[in-house]
Amino acid sequence: MRGEVRALAAGDTDGDGNADLAVGGWNMTVAVLPGGENGPVPARARRFDRTTPGLPAAPGNDLRNFGDRVLLTDLNGDQKADLIVGATQEKVPAQDRVFILPGSDSGVTVKGATALRRADLK
Repeated sequence: MRGEVRALAAGDTDGDGNADLAVGGWNMTVAVLPGGENGPVPARARRFDRTTPGLPAAPGNDLRNFGDRVLLTDLNGDQKADLIVGATQEKVPAQDRVFILPGSDSGVTVKGATALRRADLK
């Protein structure tokens, strides 16, 4: 991952008992590094960005700051941390998005991912 690291979060996304690491980068990418016995395993990293197939996005929204905020927490009680990604829009705040990518037995996935707009949170 190139660019400035903007956000970090740790949590167990696959339920294996090892902490996984989510890294939000300046280049609009979030990498999730699975945890191993000796720490994160970069060779098995999964990357998500605004063009990831299956990621819900609004037409015309460039998601310029995708990944400027990340959080790993279990939202649905399945013992696997879900990835929450913020994508702020400096010029059009009404187009801000929060993406929720669920954890699974194989780690974070776009299957079942959702996106929330600012209006959804009022």
